[in-house]
Amino acid sequence: IFRELYLSLPESRHNKGTERQISIIVCRTSRDRTVFKLAREKAIIDGLGSSGNIVKYLNQDFEALKKQCLLSGTLFKDEKFPACLSSLGYKELGLYSSKTQGIIWKRPQELVPNPQFIEGGATRTDICQGALGDCWLLAAVASLTLNEAILEWVVPHDQSFQRDYAGIFHFKVSLLF
Repeated sequence: IFRELYLSLPESRHNKGTERQISIIVCRTSRDRTVFKLAREKAIIDGLGSSGNIVKYLNQDFEALKKQCLLSGTLFKDEKFPACLSSLGYKELGLYSSKTQGIIWKRPQELVPNPQFIEGGATRTDICQGALGDCWLLAAVASLTLNEAILEWVVPHDQSFQRDYAGIFHFKVSLLF
């Protein structure tokens, strides 16, 4: 009935010793808002979603998955989000949509000879939308580029397509439902 998307932001020079929360809450009734507020307050008190208590999406452990791929010499294949048309969505992006016909899943090295994750910083004009209808995601990513510290927190820059590349990247975004 209700959803909250929130980001736990690291301390900055302006708020030493504290983490800030940015929240977007969608509730249908005042009762939902009350229940949600109590659940959220408990989660914050428990430290859920903080840098010391990050919630793993679908219980996937990035470090363990990356290490496993590097040791086995294979690139990561996400069984929880497989590279198939059903992962793209439904209705306009559904299995039988004209927008998804002919889509071929590729790794970055199959698109360009020397892919770069983030090179020389990131700006909102680096974002280009295709035909998938993901403007909501791209708008959020573009807004992250306006604050380098927040971008670095959400999208750790120590990731690369060259050094220790295992076909897996991680991002620090928390969803509390």
